[in-house]
Amino acid sequence: MPRKPVPTFLLHVAFFVTLIAFIPGTREVTQHAVHAVGNAILGSLSDGRSVRFEPPDAETRRGRADTNMLGRTKGMLKYDWRVTFSSYRRLFWPLATLAALILATPMPRRRLAWALPVPLAVFFVFFIFELVAFATVVNGARQPIPAGESSLWRDLLPIAEAMFNSPITNFSVTFLLWAAFAAPTRGLDTESVEVMLRRLLGPGRAAPAQPASEGSELQSDVASTDPEGSER
Repeated sequence: MPRKPVPTFLLHVAFFVTLIAFIPGTREVTQHAVHAVGNAILGSLSDGRSVRFEPPDAETRRGRADTNMLGRTKGMLKYDWRVTFSSYRRLFWPLATLAALILATPMPRRRLAWALPVPLAVFFVFFIFELVAFATVVNGARQPIPAGESSLWRDLLPIAEAMFNSPITNFSVTFLLWAAFAAPTRGLDTESVEVMLRRLLGPGRAAPAQPASEGSELQSDVASTDPEGSER
């Protein structure tokens, strides 16, 4: 199978992402899938707490947010904390990017038959695990602690919020899954990129390595929480 130049590969990725984005109903399917799976997994926790996923109302909606994640204590009507986010932005776009990267990478059809659905399913599982981990940290941070003592959960909360709110977390996993399942080094021709870098850096800074002289040896040695309905 001939190798694909990287510039052509990037154009194909952009084409597939655009094509996937125009598929009707993706926003609704993504939202309902997150709510259904989230409520099934976190609907009843062992410590008497629960997490409920539902669409935001007019008062809690922020921009294009489509999901309220509400933490509750058993027997209490009022929620303990609330996180409002866009499942479409956090789940659909990384999945669309992952699918586009895999479709644009040259590979045999037999390999594509499993290299496309498997990483998509793995990423969905990772996203649900991300929700479970974040809800666990927030629930732990809401537990009362004796005066003068510290709480590990409260110390972890800012880190959990930063990782949950940053797109870097999900897109990093996207590229790792693409590299692991699509094996891009087999199908992509990076020679054009190397030539471009040599032209940008100049012949002196990007000169090819000199061959070793006789007798020498070659050695080779990468969401903010809303407690009790108020924003922090």
